[in-house]
Amino acid sequence: MMPFFPGRPLANHHPFALQLLLSTSLLLSFSYFSASAFAAAATSRSRQGQEAEALLRWKNSLHDPTHSLLASWKLDNSNLPSNSSSSSPCNWVGIACDESGSVTHINVSSCNLRGMLRNLDFSCFPNLLELDLHNNSLYGTIPSRVSNLSKLTSLDLSYNDLSGNIPSEIGLLSSLGFFYLNNNNMNGSIPKEIGMLRSLEWLTVGENSLLGSIPLSLGNLSKISYLWLNENRFSGFIPREVGKLKSLIDLSLQRNIITGSIPASLGNLSNLNILNIFQNRIFGSIPSHLSLLSKLTQIALSSNNISGTIPPPISNLSNLIYLDLSSNNLSGTIPPPISNLSNLIRLDFSSNDIYGNIPSEVGLLSNLRYLNVQKNKINGSIPQEIGMLRSLDQLICGKNFLSGSIPLSIANWRNLSHLWLNENMLSGSIPQEVGMLKSLTDLSLQRNILTGPIPASIGNLSNLNIINLFENGLSGPIPHEIGKLRSLGQLSLNNNKLSGQIPQELNNLTSLKFLGLSYNNLSGCLPPDICLGGKLRILTANENSIRGSIPKSLKNCTSLVRVRLEWNQLEGNISEDFGVYPQLN
Repeated sequence: MMPFFPGRPLANHHPFALQLLLSTSLLLSFSYFSASAFAAAATSRSRQGQEAEALLRWKNSLHDPTHSLLASWKLDNSNLPSNSSSSSPCNWVGIACDESGSVTHINVSSCNLRGMLRNLDFSCFPNLLELDLHNNSLYGTIPSRVSNLSKLTSLDLSYNDLSGNIPSEIGLLSSLGFFYLNNNNMNGSIPKEIGMLRSLEWLTVGENSLLGSIPLSLGNLSKISYLWLNENRFSGFIPREVGKLKSLIDLSLQRNIITGSIPASLGNLSNLNILNIFQNRIFGSIPSHLSLLSKLTQIALSSNNISGTIPPPISNLSNLIYLDLSSNNLSGTIPPPISNLSNLIRLDFSSNDIYGNIPSEVGLLSNLRYLNVQKNKINGSIPQEIGMLRSLDQLICGKNFLSGSIPLSIANWRNLSHLWLNENMLSGSIPQEVGMLKSLTDLSLQRNILTGPIPASIGNLSNLNIINLFENGLSGPIPHEIGKLRSLGQLSLNNNKLSGQIPQELNNLTSLKFLGLSYNNLSGCLPPDICLGGKLRILTANENSIRGSIPKSLKNCTSLVRVRLEWNQLEGNISEDFGVYPQLN
């Protein structure tokens, strides 16, 4: 071999030297990369084996390890080593992997699994991005080792039976964007470390037993869009720091024991669509700053101790669909500019101390389906313009001081199912137009001073289930057309001035459970088959001029629990005829 002299080009010594050098270099490079690839593949197979074994250990810890939905969770050959490619879980139900074969997604939601999370070795899944176990029967606590899932972006444990505290280590999941824990049995407080989750977009911990105050650190969640803390036992104030959450779309704090006032800082939540704070102990007034939230579609503040007036600027929220301020201590009048809420579907001001008239501008709310102002101090007449609400499904105005007549414009309410005008001072007659409300299921006009006859057109209301006309001044006969109402379950005509015979067509009311005819001037005989449907539970017809014998079908009516027939001209002994069905008061 020709000697090699340092510093001199090798190619000058032999014509094939350069080729030899290149070949040797390529061989060495190939050997190096082959070794590297082999090592990487071995590492990948080893990781796959660890992940598969961790999943199998968890499966075997479940109460039904042979669960059919996890039947694919098994090794192809139990004699293969854990680093074999046949031990990969990537083809198992609910498992997804990356290109290297490492598990990135575990989704076994709604599989009726019963077991504990502590038996799942989180440290075996360094590349896991999503863990979805919602809608199972998992119980026990959330292990602090969940923080080992350092790449996790979505954790869904909702709709299980988990209990205990939310571990403070959850704050170490710096990539977490979605955390669903609602509908469990969690207790304790929300750890302040949750404010470290700067990537968090969804936090839903509703319907648990969490308590304590809402942590101020939530103000650090600058990306959060949905914050659901509803239906727990949170107390204390709504922290003003919530006003920093500029990305917030849905803030749901309902059904807790939160006190204090609504912070004005909520007016900074320019992207807010939904504000749910109902059923708490909130006091103070409704801040006018809420009128700045132009994207709001729902405000639900009912069942609190909120006082003051309805702020007129609230009418600037043109996208509002749902407005519920019921069961508070609000006073003042209904602001006429409320007509600007042209997209409003549901409006509920019930159970407050609101007074004044129903503004005629309400008739401009053309999309309104539900209007409830009952249990206030509203007076004046029902405006004719209310008949312009052609989409109206429920009109509830009972227990006020409304006067005047029922407007004829009610004929336009072809979709109306509930008409509650009870316990007011309405006068005049029930308009024939009521018979045009073909969708009506509940007609409640009791405790007014209505006069005149019951309109025969009421027989057109084939969907009617409830008729409450008691304690008025209605006169004339009971219309025979009522016998057409085969769905009727309650007919209450007590305390009027009705006369004439009880129509025999009442025999057709086979769904009837309650029939109240007391304190009228009715005559004739009781319908012979009034209990034909076998559902009648209460019959009161005392203090009339009913004669004849008690029908045999009524005596044998086993569904009856209350009968009042005294002070009539009936034959026989009422107590003996009914035996165990006494004339109860």
